[in-house]
Amino acid sequence: ERRRFVSGMLSAVMLEPSLLDLVREFHNERIEQLQWTDAELHRFMLRLAADGLFWMELFQCYELPIAARKRLIEMMEQMARDLADAPDDSATTGTKA
Repeated sequence: ERRRFVSGMLSAVMLEPSLLDLVREFHNERIEQLQWTDAELHRFMLRLAADGLFWMELFQCYELPIAARKRLIEMMEQMARDLADAPDDSATTGTKA
């Protein structure tokens, strides 16, 4: 069901790219607010990993063994918990996006 729903969304967006304008605006506003500390960069990297896992599975690029997938998600969730507690005032890149 999830695959059908996302496939339908992708089809609609291919025909009418402006359907994603609000999504782009939302993400761009969030990006502009970040200070890009090390903690924020780690959180962003984890988000990219989660997004990549979602899309790779959706497009059936590979299928992880069930035990490996479960452990990977547990590790990502633990990293997210650890990062939620990380201070935001760690070293910055010196720029604001």
